[in-house]
Amino acid sequence: MGALTKVLTLVVFVRAQRISGLDMTDGGNRQEHAALCSVFAMAGRKLDIPMIDPLAEDDYKYIQELNFTVAPETWQKKFYKEADRTTVHGDANAASLQNVGEERHWPDWKEAAQAFRKESKESRVKELLEPPLTSTARVIAAVEVAAIAASAWTIKQDYPVLTAEQKAYAATNPPPDLAKALFGGGATTAETVTANDPFGKSVGSTARDQICDVGHANSGIKCATAMLACVCEPHNAQATTNGECTEKAKPVGNWNGGVSGPSQADMQKLAKSCGTPPSTKLTRTEIRASVTHLRSLIHFDTNDGYLGHYSGTGCNGSKGHGICVKFTNLMTSDKTQFETKTWVAKFVQAAEIMDSLQQTAAKAAAVNAQLKNMKV
Repeated sequence: MGALTKVLTLVVFVRAQRISGLDMTDGGNRQEHAALCSVFAMAGRKLDIPMIDPLAEDDYKYIQELNFTVAPETWQKKFYKEADRTTVHGDANAASLQNVGEERHWPDWKEAAQAFRKESKESRVKELLEPPLTSTARVIAAVEVAAIAASAWTIKQDYPVLTAEQKAYAATNPPPDLAKALFGGGATTAETVTANDPFGKSVGSTARDQICDVGHANSGIKCATAMLACVCEPHNAQATTNGECTEKAKPVGNWNGGVSGPSQADMQKLAKSCGTPPSTKLTRTEIRASVTHLRSLIHFDTNDGYLGHYSGTGCNGSKGHGICVKFTNLMTSDKTQFETKTWVAKFVQAAEIMDSLQQTAAKAAAVNAQLKNMKV
């Protein structure tokens, strides 16, 4: 048999296999179940995010206080209401400071002046100045320290300000929006999943192929548990014998589209079928790998994408039609709906925020290191 004949024979064989295998067999969505379970393995785990060091305020204030105390006496006196330095002026105007950088530096100058009020014990540099500098040394020091203080101010401006999302992730770890993306509603574990929350509504009276279509007005793909139901919950009449996903994950009841939806017990069983999440911290790499793998299992019919078995006539749950999730126009006009219009978006966002927190932590550490080196 020639090489070309072998290829043609193989093509005919594969086509015959596909045509004769339109009905889904037991475990036909095992891969999809496993891919979704890799996401459920993230439930309740703390994110691997760094601690962000606070600004090295002591080092910065040390530099500013040193700058103030080596400055000329005429400059220092401007900051106090009394000759004995009892009270610091409230603002730059009261101190008769104009066009000398007060719009940027007044808060630092005022705080440094506070440290040298009469009988103040707040100064960080008093011991450094014992014994007092000579007049010549003071003039030289004033020029050099002023330049250092100005540089310190510039460096301080680079200290990162956390975004609202970063603050939320840093304050609450793991963030609650990931649990909602997995289980829907207020559930945080497989044991607390309800019948309706994963879909955002009661689905009993709505056609299953509408609920399981991401782009449909009646779509109910609000979380990963809903997606799991679309690829694993059996049809009331046209179901496989031992389970669409795995035999152990097979629900007790069924999903009779337009009549009755999955029960709470079955929704919990599906979520529990993924096992217990590990106790290790959740990394950006794991999140992205799981999302990428799940996305890779989507196949196409013309312009539409499908996750799970699909032979035709929509994702209505029948083994002869489709036990799946539909992504309308995924090939053409809505190419990012998997990542942007489903629960997956929360995990994509989580990985991005984790990226930004790593960068923020590195930037904060760099600023603090520079301030510390300047102090030395």
